[in-house]
Amino acid sequence: MIWDLELDGAVDRPPLVGPDGYLYIVTDKGSLYKILDAGNP
Repeated sequence: MIWDLELDGAVDRPPLVGPDGYLYIVTDKGSLYKILDAGNP
């Protein structure tokens, strides 16, 4: 595993990759996470 992230609830729908390269995740608590994998330096 390269990285992990603890969210505030379960992921109730598939994550989406936006045209900006970010991963968007919505939890069952209604939170929206915008994540960028910057990779290894």
